[in-house]
Amino acid sequence: MKNEIRITFNSKRKIGIIIIFLLFSLLGLFFIFQSNILITIWIIKNKLFIQFLGLITFLLSTIFLALFVNMYSRKTALILDSEGIIDTSSPIRNTRRIRWQNIVDIQKLELSGSTFILVFVDNPQQYINEENKLSKWINKNNYKFYRTPISISVVSLNTYVDTLEKQLKENWKKYKI
Repeated sequence: MKNEIRITFNSKRKIGIIIIFLLFSLLGLFFIFQSNILITIWIIKNKLFIQFLGLITFLLSTIFLALFVNMYSRKTALILDSEGIIDTSSPIRNTRRIRWQNIVDIQKLELSGSTFILVFVDNPQQYINEENKLSKWINKNNYKFYRTPISISVVSLNTYVDTLEKQLKENWKKYKI
């Protein structure tokens, strides 16, 4: 499509996030296989508890590592075109199109050092219902706290939040008819 804006993932942040999850996976393995060493220097002296903690750390970080590697294998995070926004920026949510005519407002939210773009739609229940169970739960909580199920995290994108907000608002005004 012409007049298409593609926003990619930030390569440095992408690698950093993958390294963090990889380190947590290794830490989990260390807890599992070196619990004898840890019980001598840690406050908790229970070997099974330390191994259980390591197993949980390993499993969760490996799952998130796989999700993020899968997400980052895509080149494009967001596409803005004449029909709407195609959002592939989340490792958990399905790829989705947010149509310009369904958007009622776009706002920036800064929360605990992270910046999000909130996209308010006229049919939030539709966006909540078309997701998988984990995404549905996240979207319901987003709606509960922010009054919209759609939030786009800018931390892993190769753009500035003000630039993205401006591009979104300009395209929304241009194509919302």
